Amino acid sequence: MKAVLLIPCFNFERGVPSMLDQVSRWHGAAGHDFLVCTIDDGSTDRTADLLQRFASEQRSWFRCIRLGINQGKGEAIKKGFELFASEAEFIFFTDCDLHYGLPILTEVFMPLLERNDIVIADRSWVGSSNHDAASRRLSSYVFNRVMSILTGVTYRDSQAGCKGFRSSACAPIFELLRTKGFAFDVEILSLARFYRFRIAQVPVRFRSTQSPPEWTSIRLLRAAVPTLLDLFRINVRWKRGCYKHPLLEKRIDDAVYLIEDRM
Repeated sequence: MKAVLLIPCFNFERGVPSMLDQVSRWHGAAGHDFLVCTIDDGSTDRTADLLQRFASEQRSWFRCIRLGINQGKGEAIKKGFELFASEAEFIFFTDCDLHYGLPILTEVFMPLLERNDIVIADRSWVGSSNHDAASRRLSSYVFNRVMSILTGVTYRDSQAGCKGFRSSACAPIFELLRTKGFAFDVEILSLARFYRFRIAQVPVRFRSTQSPPEWTSIRLLRAAVPTLLDLFRINVRWKRGCYKHPLLEKRIDDAVYLIEDRM
């Protein structure tokens, strides 16, 4: 299996038909050995039923994982990654609204993963957008400053809902993840930067006149407090040595240039 696309879903009943239609058309034209797997994160509507029905009709390339209770986007993606890490060379995830489209995975992300460990979408290139209100720019600046201080992650856009991973390299990182909410992206990048992973950023610009869903004010306000708390928890884990992993430490040791003292 070449690659797996993970799509976490939660109470997305109304959007499932459109999502499955887009996924089907893309998969048919992709020309790659892709498996698509949705992870229903404890939905209370008919999301899981619709996904499982589709999975039963498309067994050759579509799977559906159903979590009993809502555990958070981070936990859903972690479970999906761990399920396929030993089978797939590359693993991607994208939000269920498919706001970034799917061609970006085959046209841009996969070629970059041939020489990088992680590829992330970067929405900061749309800074001149009309949607980039002063309050939003301020909240983004504050979040990024706090994130940088607490976790060492300095990317302007750490939480775009579209990322790709080289499975064999990133498996140890996913073993260490503890964040279940929106800050799980930050935890991944914090570990990846510390252990010197090769990370490629793909600048994206939206042609839609609507603001990306991740940037809506209501969602930002609802997620602000728990996300900030997660950043502090990540900082505490670093201080307690919770992010040590023998394979990741060996990765650094193997890259060390030894300078001999000739004095």
